[in-house]
Amino acid sequence: MTEARPDATAPSSSLAGIGIVLLSALLIALAPNAAKIAYREGADLTAVITFRTLIGAAGLALYLAARRHWPPGGRDAFRRSAFSGLAQVFTALGFIGAVAFIDVSLAALIFYSHPFLVALISHLRGEARMSANRFVWIASAIAGLALVFGLKLASLAPLGIALSLGGMVAVTVLIFTVAGLSAEVGPIPANLFMTTWSCLYLLAFALAAPLTGLAAPMTLPGSVTGWIAILGAGVTTTTGYVLFFVGARIVGTARAAVWTVTEPLFAIIFAVLLIGETLSASQWLGVAIVIGSLIRFETTVAPAPRD
Repeated sequence: MTEARPDATAPSSSLAGIGIVLLSALLIALAPNAAKIAYREGADLTAVITFRTLIGAAGLALYLAARRHWPPGGRDAFRRSAFSGLAQVFTALGFIGAVAFIDVSLAALIFYSHPFLVALISHLRGEARMSANRFVWIASAIAGLALVFGLKLASLAPLGIALSLGGMVAVTVLIFTVAGLSAEVGPIPANLFMTTWSCLYLLAFALAAPLTGLAAPMTLPGSVTGWIAILGAGVTTTTGYVLFFVGARIVGTARAAVWTVTEPLFAIIFAVLLIGETLSASQWLGVAIVIGSLIRFETTVAPAPRD
């Protein structure tokens, strides 16, 4: 996939694209809080992830059916998207598995370093020219996240770090594979294909794991509130993914990925507003560093393309 040069995008279109990516980050940030409500109502992790994905796939399928739209070459694209569905599963499992061995702050910091990797790969592939200064501002934004997360290095278990790195690589693979498919068939069909495969993998795991002793049977929420929370997590996550790839088609995959560092900022703000958590002075400083770094990233001119 060859994307348009991000810096060649008209200012108005660029602003709209970034706005769409920010809306995507805001919606995705709602999902963890919805999941917490579902857990409180008796659901376990397997149930939340599986039904969240099932709801997302069903919603996208109904939307396309209502519009009577199936993209040309859709069947072939669906088959080729099996890898992106696997990447989505490993994206979730890598981060979730890591927190069993290392502090959640370290796992989150490693995972949310993926924009640096996406920008580097895009630069090396010639899809988005990045200056050294731009990489510095991406690194600065990630350093700001370390303050936001309240980074703790009490446990440096190799397996936990490996799982976090695996999640970071998986989400990078997801971004590039679905971005390429989106350019071919559109963001909504591309996300439907990815989510459907992901759902099939998760359903297979949910059915097979108890038989093999790998996990206990899934526990469903015991109230309407729990199911509404899972519904909300499915809708926000899926819509957020679609909007990300819509925005990426406007500003480029690399720039869109850089702005995803706002996801944890939104998640923390929602936790403050909805759950009553509080932020320390160092965390507020981290928020300011992330925002300032993103602004400087956008105002730093990328190098001219090579002849």
